[in-house]
This record gives sequence, structure tokens and C-alpha cells, in this order.
Amino acid sequence: MSLRRMVVILMISTILIFISSPFGFSSQTGGENLLWKLPLPQAYGPEDIAFDPKSEGPYTGVVDGRILKYVNGTFVEFATTSPFRRKEECEVKGDPKFRIACGRPTGLNFDQRTGELYICDVFYGLLKVGPNGGLATQIVAGVNGQNFSFLNAVEIEKSTGNLYFIDSGAIFRTVENPRILGSGDTTGRLLKYEATTGEATVVLDRLSGPGGMAMSSDQTFLVISEYISGKVVKYHIKGPKAHTTETLQLENVKGNPGNVKRAKPEGFWMAMNIFNEEPNQPSIPTKESFAVKFDENGKVLATRKVSIHLPNLLSGYLEHGGRAYAGSNASDFLGVGMAFQN
Repeated sequence: MSLRRMVVILMISTILIFISSPFGFSSQTGGENLLWKLPLPQAYGPEDIAFDPKSEGPYTGVVDGRILKYVNGTFVEFATTSPFRRKEECEVKGDPKFRIACGRPTGLNFDQRTGELYICDVFYGLLKVGPNGGLATQIVAGVNGQNFSFLNAVEIEKSTGNLYFIDSGAIFRTVENPRILGSGDTTGRLLKYEATTGEATVVLDRLSGPGGMAMSSDQTFLVISEYISGKVVKYHIKGPKAHTTETLQLENVKGNPGNVKRAKPEGFWMAMNIFNEEPNQPSIPTKESFAVKFDENGKVLATRKVSIHLPNLLSGYLEHGGRAYAGSNASDFLGVGMAFQN
């Protein structure tokens, strides 16, 4: 067999492996267009997805406390959040547990001017790390004399350097998903870190499990998803409606939302999950997972079904550089497909 023929056979075999993998995207018109999976190295639970100012990545945070960066076909360690982290204790294969000593990074967001990565961590609050990675530096750990409960997303206001971030509430640390969904908990908050004073303040309270947040391209408002209530809240930062909120009504979209990411050129992508109603089960299996694109008024622009074949939820969906990336708290990989075509 010639070398050229061997190469062709190998390429075809690789494509077939990608296509047969249990992960896929589809649009309203159907037809899954799966391409491939990016496996994590003995890691679990890619909560959020980000790219740096050079479009390098993706980056994602995992349960064992690391932030990983995809480089030359594999994920490598980029940063950690806990100063007490020990590799031999935290990187235990098949042991997806939160540990204070290890840290648990959730929300990620790069400052596109400086290359600094801002990080939300379940145990260590709001942190940042420079473009070269390493141990992240804590910015703030609490507000009004109390530690944060469960930080989940962060956004950067370019004009001021102020940071907006969400605290999902203590219930996310202490109980399983079925009890969270049925709790009606409203201890979630939107917070703000003032760059000039170094102080954190509460902007909104009584949010019902805020799990995702994104800032508009003109920096005038935030969109916040409520995982427990299923609502999408719009908070006005500037303009005639400054410091007020409204609920966006996404027509024919029901479920429990996850992370929210700004879409290009405008609008937002939000991860959504519909769960089977099995209240006595320790983990509610997902009936359906999909990503929904909507505009600033809540008008639905597109939906994409995301089939992961896992008994848990889609946590995040991001489009970048012509590709779509999806993560799940229940997976040991990031899924990759082609970006949505309007």
C-alpha cells in the first residue's frame, strides 16, 4: 500500500470517528453537524469557555481547580485559583468533587486590552491572573463582611474597569440539583467591584439562582439568566432606564438557563436545559439541551439543539472564529461544531 493511500485512509477514519461521536449540534431545520470533541486531561466539568485577546484557546475551568488552555491539540494547565492546591490530592481521576483546598473556577472573562483573565471561583471569590497564567490573585472575597457563596460569571466595564459579577447563592454549594430546581431560592445577587475604590457592593438581590451573565456590546446593560426561576433579567447600567430591571420574554423558550455569552455582531447565546420530572432521583436526567440566540428585547433569533448524551446539563455555549463550543458539568470534554449560519 502506498504512503499516499495510507494517509487518505487515516484521514477518512479520523473523520468517521468524529462523526460517530455522541455529541452534536443542530438548528431549527435539523441535521446535526458534529465535528469533534476536545478531551480534557484527567479532568471533569468544563463550566465556562473563553478565548484570549489573541484568539488563543479555548480556556475552561474544571472541578479539580485548574484553568486549562487548549494548545497544539491538547489541554494544558494555564492557571490555578487556590494557594493551598496540591496536585496529588486534587487531580484524582474519576473523583469530581469540590474541594476548598483545590478551588473550583467557574466564570471566565478576558480583559481584551490587557490580556488579564478574570475568574470566578466557588471558594476564593473574584480573582485575576496575567497573560502568562500561574496562581491567580484574589481581588475580593466577600461583601458587607460576608464571604461570597457561589460566584458564577463576571463582566468587565471597559470605560471604568469596574467588574460586574453574580453570586448564585449558597444553595448551589450544599444540595443536589433536584433540590436546587425545586427550592425557589432567591438568595442570588448581582454585585459590582469598583476599580477606583477596591470595594464590592450589591447591585441587585433576590435573584433566583443567577447562573449566567453577559454585557451588551455598547456596555449599557446586562443580561442575567436565572437557573431556578427560568427567567432572563435585563439590568440597565446606563441610559434613561439606568439602575432598573425588566424581564425578557423569550417566546416559546422554556427551561432552566445556564451561561450567557455575547453573540457577534449582536445579541446573546444562552445555554438551556429541559429536565425530566423525577424528583426522587439524586440526579435529574436532562430531557433536552439547546442553545438559544436572542436580541436585546428578548426576540428569539435562533435555537440549536445540543445532544451530549450525558445525564446532566449543558452549562455553556460560545461561538468564536466560525466554530461553536459547548461545555457540560457532567463531561470530560468540550464539544466543537460549526458556528450557526444565519
